[in-house]
Amino acid sequence: MLSNEFIGHLTRRGVLRDGEFHAGAANAAGRGSPNDVDWLGLTGLTPATFAEELAAFYGCARVERTDLVGGRFAGQQLSRRFLKEHRLFPFENRSGALTLAVAAPTDDETVHAVEIALRRPVSLEVATADDIDAAFATTLDAAKSNEAGVPNS
Repeated sequence: MLSNEFIGHLTRRGVLRDGEFHAGAANAAGRGSPNDVDWLGLTGLTPATFAEELAAFYGCARVERTDLVGGRFAGQQLSRRFLKEHRLFPFENRSGALTLAVAAPTDDETVHAVEIALRRPVSLEVATADDIDAAFATTLDAAKSNEAGVPNS
């Protein structure tokens, strides 16, 4: 399971000691998915440091809030609830590449489901959960403004 691989990564990096995850995971048991794990509480890392560890785990770039809101939201075909629960934000970056920002460990099946829905491959990048939440808020505000006929500035 991917979360176990990420836990191994954190343990090797000295962020977690052996067995620490299992105590934290017991609190998340029964809530469903690894996305229910309070990674920040479990690791004691700041959101930015956690995102850096996740980017190191995936071997991918780390994106900031400005990157997310500076691109075009590309997840219209996907459920906002699905995206928020999995801490995902699909967007086209300034060069037009389809990117999936993640803020938690994400399994291959979830990424593949996003690619199927978007009908093209995505590249992974990592953002903080706060940055993804802010990007969603900005996207929703822009969509509401467009629906109301208010021009974006």
